[in-house]
Amino acid sequence: MTVDELARAMAQADALPLPQRRKAARTFGFEALQLEKAGALTDVAALDVALEALTRCAMVHGWPQTYHMARARLMLKRRDMLGLPEPLIAAEKAMTLDVEIGGVLVADSEAGAFDMNADGPFHKVMERQGFYFVGFGGDGIVKVRLRVHKSGPVEPQSKEFRRLREATQVGVLEAPSGTVTVHGGGQKILRLPVPPGTYACCAYGLGIGRKPECLMLLSPLTDRPAPLTDTPALNF
Repeated sequence: MTVDELARAMAQADALPLPQRRKAARTFGFEALQLEKAGALTDVAALDVALEALTRCAMVHGWPQTYHMARARLMLKRRDMLGLPEPLIAAEKAMTLDVEIGGVLVADSEAGAFDMNADGPFHKVMERQGFYFVGFGGDGIVKVRLRVHKSGPVEPQSKEFRRLREATQVGVLEAPSGTVTVHGGGQKILRLPVPPGTYACCAYGLGIGRKPECLMLLSPLTDRPAPLTDTPALNF
């Protein structure tokens, strides 16, 4: 499948019933990977088509990491191709957290994020309350680095891509109080002042082995991402 054929297939799939759209989305992701492997993504327009295909696939695939990682690679390639600057960092803080809830919760300091009563799918609760949860699939001790961008996308710095092992989809975080907290259910809580507002949020797994790091990125929201369809997960 060529880039143009993939673009036409995605446009046609929008009219399909939901089960068929989900099945088609998995095919789109596979085809985007093949185009990347074949070196066919040689301009920004082709990259945009592939990125859309990978995003669609990751939203419905049972194991989306391959597609999140490919999307991260292509976003860096697109940034370099356009000569865009690195995201501008406004603030950053790191802390080693005790994870006792299978992941970390990122929320406004005044949000009652645990008072959710499980009255629906977890990602719907997240959207309604304006927080972000990254599941690790287990408990333990994890270094978390929270970084707030002054401008730019929720992407790592170029030098960090060599350590990139995992990525989640982009979600939305509401931070009206001006302080964001990150914790895993233990006593330690990472707190960082931020300008009040709405942020795009994404998580990345950096490094492997005994000392993995979870990089949480926030960037002022200018173009609201699509709602989350599942709880983001990293496999530490």
